[in-house]
Parts: sequence; structure tokens; C-alpha cells
Amino acid sequence: MGEKVLVVDDEFEIRDLLSKFLTAEGYEVIVASNGEEAIEFAEQENPQVILLDILMPGFSGIETCRRLKTQPMFRDTPILFITARNDKSDLLEGFSSGGVDYINKPFRFEEVSARVRIHYQIRCLMEDLKKATKEAIDANQKIKNTQAHLIQTEKMSSIGQMVAGVAHEINNPCNFITSNLSGI
Repeated sequence: MGEKVLVVDDEFEIRDLLSKFLTAEGYEVIVASNGEEAIEFAEQENPQVILLDILMPGFSGIETCRRLKTQPMFRDTPILFITARNDKSDLLEGFSSGGVDYINKPFRFEEVSARVRIHYQIRCLMEDLKKATKEAIDANQKIKNTQAHLIQTEKMSSIGQMVAGVAHEINNPCNFITSNLSGI
């Protein structure tokens, strides 16, 4: 695979377990132990998916998520919270900060793998959609430019035909007069 996943948790054991598991799944894993490191490593490594603990010293996971989402390069990066908390207000706050999913502790590796994979696929599809939309907009603009050029060419052709017709109408009487004058 080679996709980068940033794992952020203040507990070494969690970081280590997730790192080993996701590496075995084919992901390139970057680990951080707090929100400040997470932002620094994210800026350096540009991960495709971020797994983020909510309760950490310093910046909470929610504050870290908010800070990441203010940066254009992370607007489309899926951030999945990993937490032992499952209070509805925490869930809502996490979603409103820009998170896209929750994984409850204790977690199952199969669930983590499935969620990381699906959010990575969604991100890829979104990037493909943006690219296709841009290409469609560019193609539409090209069609409009070509259409405008064709209309201008048609107008010029019509003007040319009209001028030729007027010239013909003027030449006929002139030729008649010229031919009759030469006979005098």
C-alpha cells in the first residue's frame, strides 16, 4: 500500500500496538505522543489518515483536530478519534471539530484496519471526484470558447457573403453601363 497513517496517543503501548499492526497491514506509520507533535509530524509527512486520541496532555485530540482542519492541506484528511470515552457530547464535539469517525477503546485490530481502509478509500474517491470535476469544468470552458469562436467565424462568413452579394449587385449595373458606353 504505502499510505501514511499518523497515530497520535499519549500511551506508548497503544502507539506501539497500532504502529506494529498497521505496518503489518502495509501502511507507513508515523507516531506522535501529543497534539503538538501530531501537528508537526502531519505537516512534515502529510498522512492520508490520522488516528487521534482525545484525552492527551497539552492539546486535546479535539483541539489538535481543530488546528489541523484550519490548514488547507488537512481539510480532506480523515481524522478518526480513538478513545475510551463514548459520551454523546464528546462524540458531537469531535465531529464538529472535523473528525469523521470514532473507534472505541479497547479496540479490535480488524475494526481499526477496516475503518482506516474505508476512510482512505473515501479520501481517494473524493480526490478523484475533485480532479474529474476540474477536468469537466476545463472541458466545458473549452467548449464555450470553441462555440464562441464558431459563432464569430459564422458571423464573419455571413458578412463575407453579404459583401459578395452587394458587390455582385453593384457590378451588374456597372458592367451593363460600361458595356453600353463602350459601344457609343
